[in-house]
Amino acid sequence: MPSWHSSTQRHGLDVHRIQVAALVNLDWATTFTPELLRKDLDLGLALAREMEVPMPVTAATREMLQAHFGAATLQADPDAYSPRISPP
Repeated sequence: MPSWHSSTQRHGLDVHRIQVAALVNLDWATTFTPELLRKDLDLGLALAREMEVPMPVTAATREMLQAHFGAATLQADPDAYSPRISPP
């Protein structure tokens, strides 16, 4: 077993414990930023390109997220920007 396995496993348990507590307390505060989401999408898409795997839905999702960044910069307070998505 790799040396990092036990510390990674412990970290995963801590993250789940925090998430469960937030759900139980109905705490819907954002804990994952759009910037981190974009970074993760970019990493996944780069790996897919490297392996020549098409990922059109992920690419479209990344473009929608980028549009969010563009729209936020047009607001008086970009950090407070929260798009309103209407149900169909």
